[in-house]
Amino acid sequence: MDELGFANDRPIKAAEQDLLGRSAFAKNLAAAIVGWKNQESLVIALTGLWGSGKSSIKNLAIQELIATPQLEVIEYNPWEWTGQEKLSASFFDEVSRAIRRKDKSKDGKKLAKVLRQYGRRINASAELVDGMTRYLPLFLGSALVTSYLGTWTTNPTVQILMTSLSGVSALAALPAVLKKAGKFLVDRAESLDKSAKEAELTLSEIRREIRALLAKREHPLLIVMDDIDRLSSEQIKALFQLVKGNMDFPNVVFLLLFQRDIVEQGLERAGFKGGEYLEKIIQVPFSVPAMSNERLESVLFKRLDAILASEPQLSEHFDSDYWRGMYRKGMRPFFRSLRDVYRYTSTLAFHCRLMRGADVAEVNAVDLFALECLRTFAPASYEALPRNKEVLTSGGSRRGDDQAAKSQIRALIDGIVALAPQDHRIAVDQIIQQLFPTLDWVYRNRAYAGGTHARWLRESRVCRAEIFNRYFELALPLDDIPNSLIHALMLLLPDNAGFCDELRRHTKDQQNAIIDRLESRVDEFPLENSDAVIVTLLNAGEVVDGEELSMFSFPGAVRVFRLLLFFLQRHEELRVRSELLLSAFERAKGFVVVERLLMSEASARSDSEATDLDEAGYENLRQMFVVNLLAYASQDPDAFIAHWNFVSYIYRLNRFAEGAGREWTQKHVTSVARFIQFAEAVVSKSTGYSENSVSEHYFVRTGSLEDLFGIEACKGWMDKVDRASLSGKPLQAIDLVAEALGRHERGEKSDYD
Repeated sequence: MDELGFANDRPIKAAEQDLLGRSAFAKNLAAAIVGWKNQESLVIALTGLWGSGKSSIKNLAIQELIATPQLEVIEYNPWEWTGQEKLSASFFDEVSRAIRRKDKSKDGKKLAKVLRQYGRRINASAELVDGMTRYLPLFLGSALVTSYLGTWTTNPTVQILMTSLSGVSALAALPAVLKKAGKFLVDRAESLDKSAKEAELTLSEIRREIRALLAKREHPLLIVMDDIDRLSSEQIKALFQLVKGNMDFPNVVFLLLFQRDIVEQGLERAGFKGGEYLEKIIQVPFSVPAMSNERLESVLFKRLDAILASEPQLSEHFDSDYWRGMYRKGMRPFFRSLRDVYRYTSTLAFHCRLMRGADVAEVNAVDLFALECLRTFAPASYEALPRNKEVLTSGGSRRGDDQAAKSQIRALIDGIVALAPQDHRIAVDQIIQQLFPTLDWVYRNRAYAGGTHARWLRESRVCRAEIFNRYFELALPLDDIPNSLIHALMLLLPDNAGFCDELRRHTKDQQNAIIDRLESRVDEFPLENSDAVIVTLLNAGEVVDGEELSMFSFPGAVRVFRLLLFFLQRHEELRVRSELLLSAFERAKGFVVVERLLMSEASARSDSEATDLDEAGYENLRQMFVVNLLAYASQDPDAFIAHWNFVSYIYRLNRFAEGAGREWTQKHVTSVARFIQFAEAVVSKSTGYSENSVSEHYFVRTGSLEDLFGIEACKGWMDKVDRASLSGKPLQAIDLVAEALGRHERGEKSDYD
């Protein structure tokens, strides 16, 4: 396992790597093999599922066996060869070569030689028959080729064969194909010549010599064949025929490793009764020892601990209770072997590094662990999740007890679960339901309050729509707000200038998203720095982009006001809230936020509802707001009239200071240019939505002209405006004011008046 946590999933080779306590089993297996001495061969099978540790046990046993002198262990990988002929030929060549390399004694050299001879003898005839079967039609196609090939060899048998074929050939074949046929016969002829020169012993005499040499050995010859379950059906059949038919010699032990059901199915396809066939060949069947859940989980948890230790951002807020429930109810069934553990933790480590964030984690660690489990073991179900984001994250607060909607969503989730392997579907269903408590309204008829949703956002849970995409894109989407930014702003809360500078760097939509994210963490704002935090929030209301209120979203200023209000409410005493706010307002302009706070307080008092400030605090704040706002407006009248919140400010001054807003307008609108500015400020917009289009309508309320400036004053300035010199928005504004004055003159009212 490297520093990323990757595991190569290779079998262990030494006892000190044994994590599952298999060393004792391997040691006893090795001792049984060493002690075997008999006049017949012994076939041992070690069976188990892929990834259950067969190869690791084999390696541990071999480690024990190589300590025994004069014991040859020969590992042969049959799946590297294809076809019965190559399988048989390669087997005897590999065994002969291994004995020649390991046993330098006279008998050892002789055994290697006769095994090689034996392999060539039993393969030669089979190869010739097989080749003739394949090439006979081609041979019959050309008498010229067969005659020509007959001159290439002095072997009488082949010459007779060539002469016979030459006599019956009548057709010509393609030269390229005939070349292949010719090469086959030449190779076979040379092989037969070589075999004849090496020895003139019969096959039975060679077998007797092999038996005699093997019987003299003090320790058995161990031939290990792994990965038999990777072979094709024909190769599996050929391998077992090779073991039983051609290697039934004394002091030979075969150790065969495979997954039993796969091999049995392969033999069935090859025309045998798989189980019965294996019973006739295998004398000693072993199964990989069962693995205890405790041992396997110990390995899994150690690797997870190592991942978290290397990713402090993820481990800092790791929810152990949530993890225990997720693992016990959903993830546990997926881990049945070390291979499962290694497959899972290797890619998990990589994805943890991707999503760990600069200063804080960008995802919830438990959600990431669970989703990685689905991605590894139920990939089709995992891939279906991002296609159903809205259903998974929307919740049911607006749907209530809509049984039709519930049935539809249950069917959709069932479809996602059905994409998983059969034996994992229950676990997949449990993981999905734990990842998305937003589905509880469907399964448990349970809805959650806003505080719970805010906590899910604060914890970066996948069930929140704002966070969902990053789990599947495995990166922060371009328009996403990283947790590290929220973390940085949390640290900057007592620093008014630093916080506002950071906020200015972002677009209007990003600012709104940032403030929403901060709202979910308002309980973490530092109470010990309350005065400084309130100053920051008051100024933040001046930084956010002004926007029109719509039915779909709050303006940025309203969002900041909510943030301030929720923070103030953490102080239980109304007096303390009032004192903190008044102190901060003396040092911060903050008109946008304070105006909304005063509106909220005034509304609560008129409706006899609970307030957030005490009476004295409210009155003092109102007076301070009027004085400071009038002073600010008089410093730069042009800037004040151009402010996006100008109309609201004038109305507030009218209400809180008995018409002070209208008086200010009449006093400071002293030129045609300022009147045009005023006209632009009082233009309102309404948006209409139809099935296929969105329409915008601009208007000026006659009531606004009277409340903010006065009808007669407006008429006086309208007579001075040269419309011919105007264009664009200024001309539009003047025309709309003229329409409003006309309606007033005629005693008419529009839908907006």
